[in-house]
Amino acid sequence: MERQTLFVTTHEKIRVTAAVVFPLERSSGELVVRDMHLSPDEELRSLLYVGCSDGNLHVCRTVTCLDQEGVRYDVRTTFLQKKSLSTTHDNDIEGKKDTNRISHGITFLNVNSRLSVPQLLVLVDGSLDALHCENLDSTGLFRQLTLPSGAASVCCVARGQDHALHPAQRLALLIGRWIALVEYVDRRSWIFQNRTEAKETVAAESLCILAPEHTQVMAWQCDFIVTGSLKEYCVFDVNTRRLRQRMEMVESVSQGPLCRYVNGFGDSSYIVIRVGDDQLTLFDATTETDLETATPVQMSEAVVDVAWAPPFFVGVKADGGVLMRSWLDDEEEFPCINASSSVSSTSGFDGTPQQIHSMPLGLYGVCSCSVQLLLLMPRKTIVALYINAGFYERALRYVDYIQSAEKDTQLQHVYNVCAHHALLGRRYTEAFYYFELASTPTLELLELVPELRLPSKANDALNATVSLTWSSGEAYHELYELLSRRRFSGLGSHTEEQRAVEFAIFLLYVLECVPYTDDELADMFLFSSTLDPHECLRYVSEDGIRPKPMILPLVLACDGRFSEALECCQAQRLVHEAAVVLQMSGDEALYVQYFPWMLSADISSALLAVLRPHRQPSSVSTILPMLLGYGGYPLHDYLHYLIFVEGNTQKELHTLYATNLVDIIRSLQSFGVEGLKAPAAKLRAGEESGIRGAARRALLTFLQLSPHYEVDVVLALLYGADLVEEQVLAMEQAGDHIGALTKLVYELTDVAAAVRYCEEQHARELLRRSRFALQGEVNNNEISGPALLSICDASSEATCAGRDDSVWLAGNSYAVQGGHTFNEYFNILLHVLLVPPAGKDRLLSEAFLVLNEHSRRINPLSVMATLPSEVCVGEISSYLLRAFQTLCSQVQMAAINANSVASMVADGQRRHALLAQRCVYVDEKRLCAVCGTPLGVGVMAVFPNLKAVHFRCFHAQELDPERGVPFRPDP
Repeated sequence: MERQTLFVTTHEKIRVTAAVVFPLERSSGELVVRDMHLSPDEELRSLLYVGCSDGNLHVCRTVTCLDQEGVRYDVRTTFLQKKSLSTTHDNDIEGKKDTNRISHGITFLNVNSRLSVPQLLVLVDGSLDALHCENLDSTGLFRQLTLPSGAASVCCVARGQDHALHPAQRLALLIGRWIALVEYVDRRSWIFQNRTEAKETVAAESLCILAPEHTQVMAWQCDFIVTGSLKEYCVFDVNTRRLRQRMEMVESVSQGPLCRYVNGFGDSSYIVIRVGDDQLTLFDATTETDLETATPVQMSEAVVDVAWAPPFFVGVKADGGVLMRSWLDDEEEFPCINASSSVSSTSGFDGTPQQIHSMPLGLYGVCSCSVQLLLLMPRKTIVALYINAGFYERALRYVDYIQSAEKDTQLQHVYNVCAHHALLGRRYTEAFYYFELASTPTLELLELVPELRLPSKANDALNATVSLTWSSGEAYHELYELLSRRRFSGLGSHTEEQRAVEFAIFLLYVLECVPYTDDELADMFLFSSTLDPHECLRYVSEDGIRPKPMILPLVLACDGRFSEALECCQAQRLVHEAAVVLQMSGDEALYVQYFPWMLSADISSALLAVLRPHRQPSSVSTILPMLLGYGGYPLHDYLHYLIFVEGNTQKELHTLYATNLVDIIRSLQSFGVEGLKAPAAKLRAGEESGIRGAARRALLTFLQLSPHYEVDVVLALLYGADLVEEQVLAMEQAGDHIGALTKLVYELTDVAAAVRYCEEQHARELLRRSRFALQGEVNNNEISGPALLSICDASSEATCAGRDDSVWLAGNSYAVQGGHTFNEYFNILLHVLLVPPAGKDRLLSEAFLVLNEHSRRINPLSVMATLPSEVCVGEISSYLLRAFQTLCSQVQMAAINANSVASMVADGQRRHALLAQRCVYVDEKRLCAVCGTPLGVGVMAVFPNLKAVHFRCFHAQELDPERGVPFRPDP
């Protein structure tokens, strides 16, 4: 803020006691509001009224405008007139002293602009008056006002009023210990009275509030008046004139009490109260009830007064300096404010002001002999101060707060300025972050780093040396990240912007400004659409400015010189670069010529040529024979790419994928550490560590998901490798459920896994049948339930044909009994448990366990039909008895439920028919069943036997109206 002196008294003994600034208009015609700034060539015209201790009222005109540079405000003050409003000084000169009046000069000034004609309210020598704002003539508004006897010492106007509820203007006068509440309009004034008091004629003192002794200050907010003295602060309700709260002062206040209304940010308002030396609080009487819990004013230094100059909260220190805090800045103070007590400083008041007030563009303070104005800086100056201090986020919040029509354009400009300032301060991360927000064009951005720009002409000779602009690698790294994002967003385009981006990234690699990986370099050349090979060769060729043997083959490949590039790679054993060249070429002849050399030199890098083809990949018949001799993981990676990426379904490739994994696992078995493990810590298949565990997990997943491999070939290898879990999955794929369950039960000794196997197979079978049924219903909606079921059975028999499942029952194996389906896979499991393979014992206990726990899911008929001859029926008779009893009970319950449903349906149908028969059509000619006269249009009653009677003839609803006998109940 910058200080401007608006008024100075002519004599040091004459003090300024009150002042008010009344903004008149803006030259642009826009409204004058608190939160405003002037645009170039715009002026704010105001009137300044200054009251002095000698009773003279001075009027000045002030004009505020921007300077030529637009970085500060200029204020021009013109004196208009002076008028003496006091007579006590004349009496003193004549030697006559009036003891009934208090000589304080003009102690209060306020302009009320809400009246039809703005009027200046003046409190001079204890008397209240209203003056015309222009000629300063008295309007006599308060002349007939009946007030308590005595001179008024304090005056305050009501602020924060609801003018729809209280259309009249209000103010308060402190006369002695009485606070008189005055209401006024354009031409008259009166003492405020409530509805009860308005009916009676009462004394003036009875309509006033009795203030505490030695009250010096007061403020009026909404319906509450706060008074202050050296001993206490009090809150009064103006409607009831009662004391609401009193707060005694704990410590003495040498600076005197302070109680003043201030406008907050937005629609908020407060009363600022001084509770101690350099201790202020903000009290909102409309929402708070306790003065002791008011919000303390917290600044980095002690302040004696505060005010709002939106969006800043300004605190005035004892030496006149100011501290500013924006409510946009999370309690952080405004930068670069010099609050020095030096007289030459213009960022604060010259001396301590007695009171300060807000106004558009800043605030003004009433000092002892002057009126000083502190102006906010223009918007762009405030933003510049934020940016110069490095507070970029605060600058952006302020620009966003402005909410002008050109906010987006201003934000873009501020982004750009913040980026350049951060770049000068070596804050590279923030700099390029704001460059990206500003959408700074790449060509403009590269002006900062000339070494990364495209040559202006193709024939310009390159300098022998290239000097780097920045010494910090962080700057180039942040630039590289920004350029990379722009490159990927513009891939495939051929714009000048994309050309500059890709060439700049190429130069970052060539000049080694940033670290990069082989993959990043390969992607750069594989997907580039604008790189000019001739321009690149001028840098990386043998006679270029920065020869790069590793980049040269890629540049040659961009130029279509693939053979030359591959020869260069072979000469320097650059396998990774050769793989990239092969990807770019897509020439099968080059694969045949150079791929064997690449495999022998670096097989991992060579595989990139076939795993990431840029163009049409080479045929499998060309690449696969080269990799078969290596086997192992190189072959696995290639087959994995063909199957899972390309989606190849050839049976030979799937079989080779599985057999290759089996060979990998077998070759790693001798390197295991099984002897170091405790017997209790047995690992499941695929849980081994290292390469062997990864290979087993891959094989298990493949055997479970792929339906294209030759099961017999894979099983033969699995038997030799002793991989039992994998054998189970292969048998499951082949449909050999007996073999799979036998492996689980007798080799893995995991009956629980066998049970899970049965449940999973049953769930899959049900899902398959439901899908088949749904498809059949969609194809032919006329198929009935039994016909559809027979189709499913036929499909099941066709599916099961040729399998070694001799226990599978023909016919409907999935008939519904008791609301659930039988799981025939449990029947297979029982067969496996009761008929062991050669050399194994029969597992009767496990069979009984399965029968007991899963009897509800096992069909006893299937068990009896497929019970092996070696098993005695007496051994499982208890289960069979319980199972048949359960089955019978289920059948009986199903029959009972069916009969119950049929009975309920019949009852419902009969009830519906009965209700349908009770529809009675009655007209006025129908005769009453009791009296025999026509029913007419009166109230009538209808009986269950459809007889209608007059309501007057109705006697009992249980009796027939004609015979007087009870109705027969419904059957």
